[in-house]
Amino acid sequence: LKDYKRPDRRRVTFNFATPSDSLPQITIVNGANAGKEISDWALLNASVTLDTLEYWICDPDVLAQDSLLVAARYLRTDTLEQLSWTIDTLKLFHKEPKKKKKEEEADSVPRLNFMTFSPRTSSTHELNMPLRFLASQPIDTILFSGVHFEIMRDTLWERLPLPSLQQDSVKLLEYTLSHDWEPGGKYRLMVDSAAIIGIYNEWNKPIKHEFTVRQVEDYANLYFTIPDVGQPVIVELLDASDKPILTAPMVEGKATFNFVTPSTYYARAYIDSNNNGEYDTGNLLEHRQPEEVYYYPKKLVVRRNWDITQPWNIYELP
Repeated sequence: LKDYKRPDRRRVTFNFATPSDSLPQITIVNGANAGKEISDWALLNASVTLDTLEYWICDPDVLAQDSLLVAARYLRTDTLEQLSWTIDTLKLFHKEPKKKKKEEEADSVPRLNFMTFSPRTSSTHELNMPLRFLASQPIDTILFSGVHFEIMRDTLWERLPLPSLQQDSVKLLEYTLSHDWEPGGKYRLMVDSAAIIGIYNEWNKPIKHEFTVRQVEDYANLYFTIPDVGQPVIVELLDASDKPILTAPMVEGKATFNFVTPSTYYARAYIDSNNNGEYDTGNLLEHRQPEEVYYYPKKLVVRRNWDITQPWNIYELP
């Protein structure tokens, strides 16, 4: 456990030094709420690797408790380099910042606090991607009668059936709206005021998001052909910072990347020896080597409306 805090009254966070396959067991040990496990009083927003945990407090009694002591049971590497369970008592205190006189006077006037539901895409949208939204707090209710989805036809907006709006399977605050976009189409999504209500009974201001979808000609298609190596192979397309942009498995000797945005890329492949679809590092205690990785030796300059077929013998160079 590297860090833990209560950055504001509504949230507590825990950051661990390494990815994990299990969640810590967290229980309140002080006050009238002693004995309550965290699943009873908070909603979890976690990273995929479970090393960054953000809990949103949804129990009004716990929310009102300034001094919060919790017992946290989690895995930690001991002096023998073995994972073992440990229990720490952690202080998660919240203290309201001292307000200046002008702020106190402003607070004497009743005011509404709003939540936000913001699009994470710009005015130009990718043809093969869903719309993504980020909420400022966990959502309790969405009144779909107040959500409107339209496309422009001959300078007029035409109403469309609302596509499915899905919460992300891991990230509590993220939502996606999937649709079979028309290339070059201009769309508009509007959300009425108070159509989205958060768990703290705060709602949204009116939202209007207009965007244009890219044309098919704005993309390229890239194909790698790799001789059969007798094991599953995964190919990753990388940007200049070595960050994976797209991933594709080898199928019948070919890795296919569609809808590639024009840019300069690099590539690497790894032998997916356990066929789990992801790269696995080595393990010293299990005497297991990391999965083999091979880098494509040249950079790839991808231009719009191109189809590129690139042969690659991964064993050609050391």
